Amino acid sequence: MTDTTQSLTDIETVKTIIKNAIPLITDTQSVSLDEALGRVLAQDVRAPFDIPAFDNAAMDGFGFDGALLHTDAKSITLPIAGVSLAGHPYDKTVAVNQAIRIMTGAALPAGVDTVIPFEKVKETALAITFSPADVKAGANVRQRGENFALNAVAMAAGKLLNPMEIGLAASLGYAELKVIRRPRVTVFATGDELVMPGEIPQEGQIYNSNMFLIAAMCRRWGCDVQSLGILPDNPVVLEEALRSAAKTSDFIVTSGGVGAGDKDYITQSISKLGNIKRWHLNMKPGKPFSFGEISTGSHRAFFFGLPGNPCASAISSAIFLRWALLLSTQRTDAVNAADMDRLTGTLAPSSQIKLKKGIHTFLAASVEANQVFSVSGKQQGSAMLNNLVDNDVLLHLDGGKAFSQDCVSGIRINDLFN
Repeated sequence: MTDTTQSLTDIETVKTIIKNAIPLITDTQSVSLDEALGRVLAQDVRAPFDIPAFDNAAMDGFGFDGALLHTDAKSITLPIAGVSLAGHPYDKTVAVNQAIRIMTGAALPAGVDTVIPFEKVKETALAITFSPADVKAGANVRQRGENFALNAVAMAAGKLLNPMEIGLAASLGYAELKVIRRPRVTVFATGDELVMPGEIPQEGQIYNSNMFLIAAMCRRWGCDVQSLGILPDNPVVLEEALRSAAKTSDFIVTSGGVGAGDKDYITQSISKLGNIKRWHLNMKPGKPFSFGEISTGSHRAFFFGLPGNPCASAISSAIFLRWALLLSTQRTDAVNAADMDRLTGTLAPSSQIKLKKGIHTFLAASVEANQVFSVSGKQQGSAMLNNLVDNDVLLHLDGGKAFSQDCVSGIRINDLFN
């Protein structure tokens, strides 16, 4: 492998710079459970009562006093005193030598601490018979408070609200949850060579895809997104657009056109309004990357200049922009969620890859049986977004470590958007 690390910046260095720069979003709002999916909790959710609120049956069967099981008898026969149903409890005390018919979720009446399933008993119209060896004292019972005691933390602040979390909140009686305000992201494109989808491109023009790609990723990552469309290569227009966007946005994102040339007006405009750093990173695809800050009075917006090629732009967004968004919303799983090496497996022998020393290489791959990753023999260029569409996994091959085909890592492409 050829050494190409000279003058390249490590991606972890840039992630640390971003982490140290990005402020936390502290604005909160209360939303209904129907609006809470994908939001981040702003405060702990505590149990307003013991969960379960009362001792209850964990399955359908017969309830009785478990002390009866301490016997040498081969069988026990108990008369049936009554029935306890979910929502309609048996309101009398069950005598020591009695049983009640009880359904899942029904409250245990006084005198009952054990439930034996229907299939373990022989039932007549008035009594049941069963072997004491078929059940243990206290079996098949949910104890009051065994899930959460009164005021216990059921979900901590910083939790991403997925369907299970919303269901749990509903089970605790919460109709609304306090969440972090969504990050506000402004996206735009520049370049006289770009036209919007639906328009007819002239010679030398291409469709503006990156703006829609970035906006869609940010929406999936829980952001409110506004698009400025294609801005002209005009320094006055660009500067005013950036100044205006910075007043209401937390992040401003574009791709391509961020350099040091005479026509790189984005760099010039941001330098007037704040500051910007440009790097060549030790990653492929996604070598060019810019990060900056625009100040408008007391408000700051952070600028992300992504690579111009679509595949490179998507991967760079997943590594850097998503990292910033996770941190800003105070997600407690930010580090794990941003891990690009969640999966490990073996590279298929048919996969042909080329690595450069010191370069983090990202390749789209399909997953075969037993966590075997297969990299297509087709070219995986920075502009070929279809590679991320047609495959399951984005492999991360660290050129700074000894390469072993028997141990490679990556992340499921779908996981990049959670």
